[in-house]
Formats: sequence, structure tokens, C-alpha cells
Amino acid sequence: MNVSVYAAYSHVKSSDLQGKTAVVIDVLRATTTIVQALKNGCRQVAPVLTPEDAVKIKKSNGDEGMILGGERKALKITGFDYGNSPLEYAPMQVKGQSLILCTTNGTRAILACRQASNILIGAFINISALVSKSANVMP
Repeated sequence: MNVSVYAAYSHVKSSDLQGKTAVVIDVLRATTTIVQALKNGCRQVAPVLTPEDAVKIKKSNGDEGMILGGERKALKITGFDYGNSPLEYAPMQVKGQSLILCTTNGTRAILACRQASNILIGAFINISALVSKSANVMP
């Protein structure tokens, strides 16, 4: 197995990821928030680059069943439903909802990996599942 590690999303060359599996780990916030939201019944998580992208997606889908989450420089984005703390994504807040997530680093890292064949989200709270899934998708 050949593993490449990128310390920041800005170091990722999307052409290097074609046909490969990417594991995105932004363990303190974004990836833990994504795993927590999904664990608590969120239908899906859509990472976006900018707050404007998030608002545009929500409006174009009629606002129903969609929540906005994210931060800029560790502060909740004005007008968003939630920030980027996993504790905010309890079942009563997210069950059945689609989350549009915009963060300073984590969602940018995920989007930087779009050319990969598989993108896995890593956090301490899903490490066992991540290891298991990685064994199935990595040669």
C-alpha cells in the first residue's frame, strides 16, 4: 500500500488523486461534525466552499429539509443554523435533514479530493469503521 499524506488542503493536487482513495481527517471539528450528524440521523452532508454557495443551494431547493452549518475562523457563520461543533448536531436538530456544511478547512479538504475514486471521512469517533472501510477500498 502506498500512502501519501497532505498536511493541508492547499497541498493536494487533484490530479494525484485520480483512481485513489482519499481519507480526509479534520479531527477537531469538520470530520467529527460530519460523522456525528450522520450518526444522529442526518440524511446527507454536502460540503461547500463558501457561505454564499451554501445559501444558494438551500434556496434553490426550497429550504425544506435543509440546514446550514459551518464556521469561519472558528465562529458560526451569521445566518447559519449551526456552527461547527459536533455537540450542536443532536438527533432532534438533524434527523431527516440534509446538512450543507461550510468550514474554513475541513470542507475545503473534502472538495480538494473530488478527483479521488473514494473519499472517506476520518475522525476519532469513527476510527473502527474507517479502518474497516479502508481495508475494503485500498489495494
